[in-house]
Amino acid sequence: MKLRGNVLLKKLDRYVGIPVLKLLSLFHTKKNCPKSIERVAILLTPAIGDTILAQTLLRDIKHYDPFVHITLYLPENMLETANLIGYSDEIIPLNYSAIAQAIRTIRQKEYDVFIDTGQWTRLSAIFTLLAKAKHTRGFETAGQYRHYGFDEAVHHNDAVHEIINLKNLQWAHFNKDANFPSIEFKNSPVVDAKRVVIHTKPGGVKSHLKEWDSKNWVAVIKYLISKGMTVYLTGSKDDASSLQGLISQCGSDNVINASGKSLTETAQLIRNSFLMISVNTGIMHLAAAVGCNLIALHGPTNFLRWGPLNKNSIVIQSAYYSAPCLNLGFEYACKDRTGECMKMISKQAVIEAIDKFLAGQAST
Repeated sequence: MKLRGNVLLKKLDRYVGIPVLKLLSLFHTKKNCPKSIERVAILLTPAIGDTILAQTLLRDIKHYDPFVHITLYLPENMLETANLIGYSDEIIPLNYSAIAQAIRTIRQKEYDVFIDTGQWTRLSAIFTLLAKAKHTRGFETAGQYRHYGFDEAVHHNDAVHEIINLKNLQWAHFNKDANFPSIEFKNSPVVDAKRVVIHTKPGGVKSHLKEWDSKNWVAVIKYLISKGMTVYLTGSKDDASSLQGLISQCGSDNVINASGKSLTETAQLIRNSFLMISVNTGIMHLAAAVGCNLIALHGPTNFLRWGPLNKNSIVIQSAYYSAPCLNLGFEYACKDRTGECMKMISKQAVIEAIDKFLAGQAST
């Protein structure tokens, strides 16, 4: 069952999850963090971007003590992402839809510290409360009522980049620097100076409100082709048909449908390309993590909260009256619900950003 964007699961999570979590917390005695920590478990969300950003937390733990054993719990669709970010010793998939089975899986092992990286879900907080752990940690997020069972609830700050929030889940401040995620491969990158990758499809709740108009994409693609570039369009296998329609509007053999590739293959494609242009989504964070030049289009999403952190990126934020409005991903403030926010990003702004990279003048 699809987890992200599932309205029924979100309603069950809130209207059933909150009272269940509150009830269970009545039987929980809060415990201090142990002084000696050898085994740590981290529960990750079903989102590519969040998982990539969580690498900073894993990296900090390993740098603090390389001998700490880190176990990741995450949905099966995040296994490849977890392997890409590294810094873990064990990865265990969970079926979030089979709640009893997931709880049994978590309780098969004991940990010194169990960390929940979820910002709003009550289900992940329930999993954490029921884990066999000497100490548990997770976010106390305004209005989400999910913090009752944590031994230490960490304030989730909506005024900082999410990387800072994730780093604050540490039981000690190992590294205060806001280092950004970095995904590396064994082989050195071979950058094709004539290749540009474009990702047009956002994910999450009401994802259509984060899409950019196809006419704008066509104009940008044609401009890139006029500069001698070959354009690759990435997406899931479900996006193949709509991307092919976009390609047909461009009328050129220099536009290639690269949808349906694995995340690792997509990462390598982006890594070996001159430039990536993307809406705000997990693939945008992937591009930043592999170090590709990046133009990131932000409409309802606040780039200060969810934008790329690499220095070779240009962020274009919509000037719409209610933008940005998203903190956790579902708090859309616009009344029209027709994507007017993204329409406020002009194709000329993107073309100007492209020219900066072509001229070697781009920097954050």
